[in-house]
Parts: sequence; C-alpha cells; structure tokens
Amino acid sequence: MKRTKTAPVRVATTYAAIVGMLIIEMRNSRKKQQSYLAKIIGVTQSTWSRIENGTSPLSVTHLATVCWALNDTPEELLKRVGNAVKYLEARNIYVVMDEVKNENNVFITGKRLGNVLALPAMLTRIAKVME
Repeated sequence: MKRTKTAPVRVATTYAAIVGMLIIEMRNSRKKQQSYLAKIIGVTQSTWSRIENGTSPLSVTHLATVCWALNDTPEELLKRVGNAVKYLEARNIYVVMDEVKNENNVFITGKRLGNVLALPAMLTRIAKVME
C-alpha cells in the first residue's frame, strides 16, 4: 500500500487576533471593561468580545477611537503589532490575513495567543525571582 505524504501542520494566527490581544492588554492595564470600549464604538459587549478575539473586524476609525479611549495612539499599537508578528514568525508561528480552515492549519487566538505573546515577559520575571 502506497503512503501519501501529508503537509506539515502549521501553527498560525491572524493580524486581527494580534490586534485584539494587544487591545486586551491595553484595556486590562488601564483597568477598563469590555463594555466600556463597546459603548464607545457603539457595539454590543459580545461583538466587542469577538473583536478582541480576532473573529470580527475592527475598522480603522474604531481602532483610532479605541486607542484614544485608552490613552494610546494607533501608531504605537501598530508598532506593537509589528513587533508581535516578528516575535511569532521567529518561532514559526505564521501570521496570515484570514483564517484558512484546513487540516494543516492550527490557529491560535484569544488566551492562547496571549500566553505566547506574554512568554518573554514571564520568563524575564522568573529570571529576576531566581537571582
């Protein structure tokens, strides 16, 4: 019986998921609730949750409004997105525009993506405690 080769599994995420995770970090550091940002841009809390998880789109206007509400700028947020993309790609986690569902892609979003992005800071804190 002839064996068929299968493509390797790729771990991937989307730009929207990265933006959402970074907004979550900004929101949490400023002690704001999801409902606060949802109200500011005029969506329900459940819609805002999908935006933060990267499964619903965020317009440029809403991105700017959210940054303003969190005392940040779109430029700084997008700079952090670029840094996150470099970090993930250096670890062979592909960053794509949209989720393409197939048996070879495993997408990480939400808390799992947050855990991957938080790893360097966590390792730094552990190293300081160990000194």
